[in-house]
Amino acid sequence: MTVPHFARTGHSMLASSEDSHIVMPILRKFPKFVLIFGLTISLPAPIFAAPLSFLSTESTHVVDQLHQPVELRGPNLGGWLLEEMWMSPFITKPPTGSPHRPIKDAAGLWKTIEARFGRDEAYHLKKDWRDAWLGESDFVRIKAAGFNCVRLPFIYDAQNDPDGLLFWLDRAVGWAEKAGIYVILDMHGAPGRQSKGDITGEADIDRLFKEPRYVEETAALWQKIARRYRGRSNVAAYDLLNEPMGAPNPTTLHLVHERLYRAIREVDERHIVIVEDGYKGFDSLPYPAALGWKNVMLSLHSYDFDAKNAQAHRRQVDGLVSEVASKLNARHVPFYLGEFNIEPYGNPETLNYFVKALQRRGYSWSFWTYKVAGLPGGRSVWGWYHVPNGFKPIDPFNDSSAQMREKFTQFRTPNMVEYQELKEALGAPTFSRLAIEKWDFRKSASGVDPSTEDLSAKGDWRGVEIGEDVFDAKPGFGWFKSVLPPVVATEKTLLFDSADDNATVYFNGHRLTKHEGWTGAFEASLDEFWKADGPNEVAVLVENTAQGGGLTGKVNLALVPAGK
Repeated sequence: MTVPHFARTGHSMLASSEDSHIVMPILRKFPKFVLIFGLTISLPAPIFAAPLSFLSTESTHVVDQLHQPVELRGPNLGGWLLEEMWMSPFITKPPTGSPHRPIKDAAGLWKTIEARFGRDEAYHLKKDWRDAWLGESDFVRIKAAGFNCVRLPFIYDAQNDPDGLLFWLDRAVGWAEKAGIYVILDMHGAPGRQSKGDITGEADIDRLFKEPRYVEETAALWQKIARRYRGRSNVAAYDLLNEPMGAPNPTTLHLVHERLYRAIREVDERHIVIVEDGYKGFDSLPYPAALGWKNVMLSLHSYDFDAKNAQAHRRQVDGLVSEVASKLNARHVPFYLGEFNIEPYGNPETLNYFVKALQRRGYSWSFWTYKVAGLPGGRSVWGWYHVPNGFKPIDPFNDSSAQMREKFTQFRTPNMVEYQELKEALGAPTFSRLAIEKWDFRKSASGVDPSTEDLSAKGDWRGVEIGEDVFDAKPGFGWFKSVLPPVVATEKTLLFDSADDNATVYFNGHRLTKHEGWTGAFEASLDEFWKADGPNEVAVLVENTAQGGGLTGKVNLALVPAGK
């Protein structure tokens, strides 16, 4: 047996984290003190949260090992293993006469610092910067705020650092494991770079989809990462390529995804793999089953930089949810919104609307971003934590290494300002969903209001299945009705995945909404007309204009249980 190493804390000898698998069982057996090799060890506060379950996919849900749905929610950890200049506190324009070029990306930042101080000192500065930006206490803070997941962007360049990439990923995965939260590992910058964007770590390269050697390098790196973490249950998923906009078309993109997927599956069949669209649209995403892919989640990112007001962001998420909900079932996989924000014109109320729209449908999400420190500082919806106006920016062209280190301390999270209202907006309630599967149907001579047509009469109503062509491929109108089960909830929303063609929803005799077109999901809030003592009846008038029609997609009642 290897004798554990111990780190002295006060008057007690506490096991270091790497020895916890040896020491913790002993501590649990002897609740106060235990004598080992003549050393008295006092029991500290619990070091680890309860182990998290491995996650997998079942149809459109992420589930744990007991097959219970899990919805992943939390921030992206931007700025730690990849500095994006717009959100980082570095001066990027060199002074007049400087031999250095303007800095437009992470590669340029560290090249400038290395040119001034040498490779070793540049890396020590990089480590000190990362230690200031993020640490173990941040994961504790994120967990305490009610989130269960972080998305961790990284770039392949860290492989070339003296400590290597896995050193940093190990730290994050370990910290998250202790805090009891999941980690999504996100390849933000692949070998050859997957677009021209600076978000890949180096702008204007965009060679991944043009040179096969870079695809092979990326596959080898993902296989190395998957081999490392295949036994770690708190690693939720591998996000293959962040925003792969450099792919010239969906076919090329998914051929590369196929290569990366197969590389991972050679060593790890257990973890979820995330596939993004590269802003090519949901319809460009593959049908995983047709490719033989298992345990896969599809992902989009959502930003509206051309928004003219906050209402534009509400329309954005309404359109996003409508499209995804109507098309996801055909792919039989879960959906994950890997990044989103609502700037410009963002505010906490709109952010809460956005998040609730996702959570009613049970979609997982990661908000961009945890911290932001771009010039000139100040508060925005871009970051949960931000720096105040008047902070001291870091000058990589002129600051000494000592001055840089002193300035780094400004960006430790306790020294930054929390946007409390933003955190609360992200903490939207969890919804439960009840499938509404029992429906009666009868044809109608025309589209009329329930007040002029007696829907309570027994008549020729018959039970039908969701997805059934009730119109026999002929134009016409028809009524669907269902009595909803009694529930106690603070919010009640009826979710329709799709109807063909046009649908008008009534509830307890009141017209709620009309949806036009055979594509797109829609929903209706029931709170205003809900009868606490029941019965509560929903009626849907469907107009079919051609071919088959009816309620073609699932219907669910989304609820916020009372007390939540």
